[in-house]
Amino acid sequence: MEIDVIGIRLGIAILIDCKHWKRYSISSLTTVVKKQIERTKHYVAKTPGAISVPVIVTLYQDKVDFIDSVPIVPIFQFSSFIDEFYGNIDQMKTIETN
Repeated sequence: MEIDVIGIRLGIAILIDCKHWKRYSISSLTTVVKKQIERTKHYVAKTPGAISVPVIVTLYQDKVDFIDSVPIVPIFQFSSFIDEFYGNIDQMKTIETN
């Protein structure tokens, strides 16, 4: 399973898939989101006590902010996304061990 970046802070892992496509459709982005959710579930299953959030980081801005509660973050907004992460976590898909 490929996960491009894993960042862990305050017990929550952010699992990032980076995409540098110039153009993408909503359907292709939805497929990527579903795959990242599955990767995140796999990570959580192998990591006792894990709480994780799947995230897609893109090179370019689009009109989409979330797909299935997974944030779609343009790289130039990544710093502010991280700064505001814990204040907005209730809007994001979180996956944790049962």
